[in-house]
Amino acid sequence: MMADGDTDWAALQRIFAGLDPAPTAPEVMTPELARDLAEERVAILEYCAGLDRSEAERIAFRAIRRR
Repeated sequence: MMADGDTDWAALQRIFAGLDPAPTAPEVMTPELARDLAEERVAILEYCAGLDRSEAERIAFRAIRRR
C-alpha cells in the first residue's frame, strides 16, 4: 500500500506501457502551426508563471521566431 502523496511508478508504467510514444515535431513549421504553438505557450506562461498577457506573448512569440 502506498502512503498518501507517494507515486506508484510501477502502476503508471503499466497504464502507459501500451500507448504510442509522443508524436514527433513536424519537419515543416507552417505559419498556422507556429501561431498555435505560440498561443499555447502564452496560455502556459500566463497560468503557470503568473505573467500578464503582454509579457507572456512577448516571451512566447520570441521563442517561436527563434526556431
